[in-house]
Amino acid sequence: MADGAEVGGFAVSKGTKLIVNLWAIMRDPALWKQPEEFIPERFLGADMDFRRKDQGEFMPFGAGRRACPGTPMATRVVTLILASVLHAFEWRLPDGMQPCDVDVRGRFGTSLKMVTPLKAVPVPLF
Repeated sequence: MADGAEVGGFAVSKGTKLIVNLWAIMRDPALWKQPEEFIPERFLGADMDFRRKDQGEFMPFGAGRRACPGTPMATRVVTLILASVLHAFEWRLPDGMQPCDVDVRGRFGTSLKMVTPLKAVPVPLF
């Protein structure tokens, strides 16, 4: 095709801007077992690093020119804050709430939010 390219069986004219749906890629059952389930163990021992340029199925901060410019800061700050909070508190569910009551499904929007906000009670360790 002299004036463009074929992408996924579709003719794309030269100069057309394509937007990749990363949300769909990261929830594709062809790439992930049970993509809608919260299974953090799936990453244990996996050869994945969101900073790699060739990582096609795992791009939580986007990729290329449109990648999140705050990625380096976010990864450092989140790690520091999470470690500090976990170190200083024991975390419990509110009275009457059981672990099976926690809903970790996400609601898609400009940012991903939990369908039901997580409520946890911090108990100071010190």
